[in-house]
Amino acid sequence: MLSKDQVKEIIQAAIKGPQPDGVSVAVVRATEAFLTAKIEAPTISAAMIAVLENTSEQIVARWCRDGRISGARKLNGRWFAPENYVLTPGTRGPKVGGLK
Repeated sequence: MLSKDQVKEIIQAAIKGPQPDGVSVAVVRATEAFLTAKIEAPTISAAMIAVLENTSEQIVARWCRDGRISGARKLNGRWFAPENYVLTPGTRGPKVGGLK
């Protein structure tokens, strides 16, 4: 993982250097925000959560979308959550006492 100083150097070089066609300073600043957030609060991907929870990545994406994983956020179409995420229980499942 990069240190904050390394991230700042990379971002400053990107802002000062020539910008490729279609890349704006806003994109560079968004990248800066993401990298800074990643340094301050390490995250894990939905794929890794799926392995930890013994389920599929699609189920984890649904949990993130439904707000069941605390602190989850979507970035470039992929879900990420803090390393110390909390999975809240769902409302679906078998009823107490079984089926009637």
